[in-house]
Amino acid sequence: MIQQSLRGATRQGTPDTPVRRRLAALSPLTAAGLRRAALALGATLTAWLLAACGGGGGGSGEEPFRLDFDAGPVELQTVQGQAAPAVTLNVNSRGETRDPIYVGAEASGPGVLTPLEVDVRGNSAVVKVQADPWLTPGTYTGTLTLLACRDTRCLAHHPGSPHVVRFSTTIHPRLSLPVTPLALSAPQGGAAVTTRVALPAGLPGGLTVGTDADWLQARQDGAELVLSAAPAGLAQGLHTATVQLRQRQPVSQEASLTVQLTVTTGLLTPAQVHLDLDARATPESLRGTLPVTVAPGVVATRWQASVDVSWLRLVRASGTLAEPLVWEVDAAQLAQLPYGTRTDALLRLQLDGVDDGQVRLSVGQLTPTLDSVDLLALTPGQPGTVLAWARGLDGLDTPQALRAAVVVDEGRVSPLAVSRLGPQLLAVSLPALPAGSHSLRLHNPLNLASPTRTLQVLAPVDRSAQGLDWAGTLRNLQWDAVGQALFMHRSDTGELLRVDLSGAQARVSRRALPALREFSLSRDHDTLLAATRDGRWLLLDPATLATRDDLPLANSPAAAPSDLPLPVTGDGLAWVRTDEGWAGLVVMDSLTQAPNVWLSPWEWSFYQGPWAAVSPDGRRLLMTQSAGLSPPPPLLRREASGGRSGVAASLARLPAQADGDYFYAASANREGSRWLLDHARLVDFDLQPRGRLTLPEGWVGLASALSGDGRRAYVYSMAAAAIGTYAEPAPIPPRVQVFDTGAEPDASGQLPWLGFVPVPEAVACRVTQGPTPCQPYRAHLLLTDDQRTLLLAGDRRLLVLPVPAGPLRAQAARGPRATAPLAGHRLR
Repeated sequence: MIQQSLRGATRQGTPDTPVRRRLAALSPLTAAGLRRAALALGATLTAWLLAACGGGGGGSGEEPFRLDFDAGPVELQTVQGQAAPAVTLNVNSRGETRDPIYVGAEASGPGVLTPLEVDVRGNSAVVKVQADPWLTPGTYTGTLTLLACRDTRCLAHHPGSPHVVRFSTTIHPRLSLPVTPLALSAPQGGAAVTTRVALPAGLPGGLTVGTDADWLQARQDGAELVLSAAPAGLAQGLHTATVQLRQRQPVSQEASLTVQLTVTTGLLTPAQVHLDLDARATPESLRGTLPVTVAPGVVATRWQASVDVSWLRLVRASGTLAEPLVWEVDAAQLAQLPYGTRTDALLRLQLDGVDDGQVRLSVGQLTPTLDSVDLLALTPGQPGTVLAWARGLDGLDTPQALRAAVVVDEGRVSPLAVSRLGPQLLAVSLPALPAGSHSLRLHNPLNLASPTRTLQVLAPVDRSAQGLDWAGTLRNLQWDAVGQALFMHRSDTGELLRVDLSGAQARVSRRALPALREFSLSRDHDTLLAATRDGRWLLLDPATLATRDDLPLANSPAAAPSDLPLPVTGDGLAWVRTDEGWAGLVVMDSLTQAPNVWLSPWEWSFYQGPWAAVSPDGRRLLMTQSAGLSPPPPLLRREASGGRSGVAASLARLPAQADGDYFYAASANREGSRWLLDHARLVDFDLQPRGRLTLPEGWVGLASALSGDGRRAYVYSMAAAAIGTYAEPAPIPPRVQVFDTGAEPDASGQLPWLGFVPVPEAVACRVTQGPTPCQPYRAHLLLTDDQRTLLLAGDRRLLVLPVPAGPLRAQAARGPRATAPLAGHRLR
């Protein structure tokens, strides 16, 4: 058998024989130095050998080993805010070598998205390079360094490595026009009305301009769009047309503008006026004027106006025809409007005391709004990055503008940096903060009040071991680090349990919910979200379990409870499985408590599924469509960065996997770059293998958890001989096996086993058959957010176990031995 180690590869019996090597990708967990320089992370931690090239090593028939790299340069371009297809660089190996080959890439200078993606394909690799679309328009240059190393830390290189390729990225201005209609007015049969609209800075000349109405003409004049509306031949009333702009070179993009022309024989004011208040608005935007003029032949000297709402104040409510109407929006009242809503005011005008017309003023609330944050992103006394989901970011086009918009602790803390990870996702880098609650919000130049979100910086909690005894079937464990409580669904009795671990002794409260099917904490831990089999969406108080609200679901949830928590992504979307057999998904918006979309089982392959897991930071979701079809449909993944619209399009199908296109259990590190599936295989978010967990002989894994940094995996295991048929055998205590998931796998892809944490007693019964219901192979394991405590639960008890700070036990013996019960009490 041919084996390869990450520290060197040999052929058994002939260690010096050169062999043809597959390429492998460098690991982010072992190449820390290069990672700081934006090291690319690719497809696999283990490099499997393609073939052994027979005979003794070093013969004259061997082809000299070499690596071929694409020479470049790489030229990238895209429109600001628009994702562009990746450009690929190829790495190919030729000949033979006795050393492993690890491929990586790093970028210097802004202009490309990092980390770079490396896709390893046997004897070749592809480095994918994408322009960073969130940069300010301009040209950026830098270098890409392609690496072919003999070890994962890149301490030794193959010939030709490192290979430097230059890149150039051009970010073009986005062709954008106002999204609200442009309002014009003209007398019936009168002369054309001309106006100008500013175009974004930096756009080239030669735009293609057209309209869909004969009465509207449009052309480009340098940095402006000139519009001419001719009322001749038009009837009285409101007329609507669209202007289309297209850019062909150097990039293709288009935009449109709606124009509304009011044709009248009396008062010459537009029937509708639109005002959108967004990140570009200033205090002056809250004040506007409306000229009051009349058509030829109309005899009038004065006008008077009134309005039907309190939020619009008329600064000048009457005057002569030479004086415009002046209005002002009350910012305090407007701030009460939810983001994305519009409100209208009706202005009535009289000429010399006679009603002559009305104008509808429509105001849209689009100022920057913070929807949610990664609540538990930071540790006391350590700087870190917080993910923040927000809307209304258009206009905040530079890092400086973004940084100025983020307000932390009402300005007492300044962000170190703010970058945009997607249309509605920010990464906020913060200095070290003390333990406690901290506030985040987005500032707007209008000084309108905006939603404030809470960031909890929690000090670690050291707990002593304790246990609770019971008898019942548990599903769906949830840990609330803010309230220091564990939530569990006891499905056999239809109860929701809350175990308070904030004190020295656990305290248990419960509520009967016989129809409960799935539940989860909201992203801010303020609410328990629960779906019931009779089609209800319950909002529960996490402290008292009382119902705050009871709403209908679009479809009834699946009848069978799930062992995985109800998945809720960082943007507030909850993914509720519906029906049985060919099932669907109701995606609930937990911020508005309204259905977002229903995903049909006929569009997706949701047979006896789906189920999903979410990374602790809320950004990444991994979903099994079905485990009951052959062949199984592909796994799905989602990056919660594009907002709460277009949900179906944001679900990406992953390529078929050798280890299967489904999982039953999953846990992830905090950022979702590492996933432990079914207690045995470690993969990245692309499902590329990063190693396997093999338990010591004679042990079976029942539940697992991955640490927040991805460097440790904990697997609750039972000895194979610990389970009886009709009677429990002599006790063999379970163990929590611990693996080093931040290290290099061995030649066969196995990750290092570090030892075990002894477990005093099994959390489940140990009989597979008998008169009493018993589920010996069902167990749950959670690791608290501070990485200090393991929470184990089964159908007999809950155990609270401290994570050892010192060396783990590693003795091989697993025979029966006496155990002392944990401190605790029996739950009845």
